[in-house]
Amino acid sequence: MLPPNSSVLVLCLLACSGSPAATRVTLVQQQACNYQADTREVLCQCREEDTMAYLGIRMQWFVKQAGREISSLVVQSCSDLILNLDLRGLNLNQVQTIFRNCETVRIESVILDTRLADTESLRMEFYRIGIVTLSGVQVDSAIQMTVTNVRKFQLLASSFAHLPTLGLVVNGSAKVQIRDCVFEQIQAQSIVVERTRELEMVGNQFGESGERILSYRDSSSTLIRCNRVVGSAASPGCSLSSQTESVASTDTTQVYTRYQYRSVEELRAVGEEGDWLVIISGAALLFSIVIYTSYMSYNNQEVLIRLKNDLFGQIIDYRSIAIIRTVEGNTLLEQKTIPEPPPPPEPVEMETMFKSKTIANGKIQVLAPVWLSEIQSNEIFNKQKKSTQDGDNTEELESEEAVKTAINTIESLENGSKDKKGFKEYMY
Repeated sequence: MLPPNSSVLVLCLLACSGSPAATRVTLVQQQACNYQADTREVLCQCREEDTMAYLGIRMQWFVKQAGREISSLVVQSCSDLILNLDLRGLNLNQVQTIFRNCETVRIESVILDTRLADTESLRMEFYRIGIVTLSGVQVDSAIQMTVTNVRKFQLLASSFAHLPTLGLVVNGSAKVQIRDCVFEQIQAQSIVVERTRELEMVGNQFGESGERILSYRDSSSTLIRCNRVVGSAASPGCSLSSQTESVASTDTTQVYTRYQYRSVEELRAVGEEGDWLVIISGAALLFSIVIYTSYMSYNNQEVLIRLKNDLFGQIIDYRSIAIIRTVEGNTLLEQKTIPEPPPPPEPVEMETMFKSKTIANGKIQVLAPVWLSEIQSNEIFNKQKKSTQDGDNTEELESEEAVKTAINTIESLENGSKDKKGFKEYMY
């Protein structure tokens, strides 16, 4: 049982101490790797708890056990693995080195038998891996690398004695980065890249070759700059840029559906003359667009004229419809509004209608207007007036006679009725 003071000290240590940082575990070759007799391969894999591991593989130990019956070296199922390969004792022409189903694999050294470097070829295959990095590797023999479905593949500051045709084939990667590497011997189409989103080749040295060593297609972004022939001096602007981790600018952003080929001279020229290439390409594209537009306009004049007339006709129709609607609206507004009554006539003074004359005794005599005197002096008017007056007199006389006859008739009737009444009274 601990004393009280020691228990308090232990609690303080537990409370104050943080969680230990993850450390890289060194795997033992005999525990991580084993020889599979049925497939004649050496299989190396990490345990689930080995999230960060280091493994050094010496193939001579397996050669002593299995003799020369080894056909492949397989490394798989590792989260984060750093490798050092010692392949001495193997016949590289008959052995494949395969890496598959890993998250991150970093190869820091590859040791070969230099006595057989001119006659042997190292074959390395990478399948379904997140990140593959070969950094500081020196391969004295020929090498062939196949990279399939690797998210990011990097060759950094490495040296390769011989890269034959199809020496590096990359398919289905998000990014391929080849920086500050030396390829002493190079062949036609030594590097083939396809279905890769980004391709970056910066600060590399290639052996003299007139062949087109690089071919790539289906790459949406390519950065090729500061590459040169082995032994030549780097350009002043490339000495610093090749040492940086990343380059911000890209030379081309075009998707190439067909293979694009580059020789060593072209790789050297690309980047140094990238700006002129962009300018010339843009000018050529603009010039071709102008020529194509002019050609189409010349050959389709009737169609263009018909389209223009249709367009103008539609515009005119729209304008006429708008004008008609405006006029109809104004007409309706005018019909709905009640007009104002006309102003009353100005009063006419009597003095302007008739002439007046003052008599000696102070009275005013109104004189007939001039037009009335002219009418009265007209013979035709007088004849008509006279005949009208005569007719009126005749009618008056006739009416007077008729009235008198009616009065006499009424009086005679009244007298007769009185006689009959007296007779009746008398008889009673």
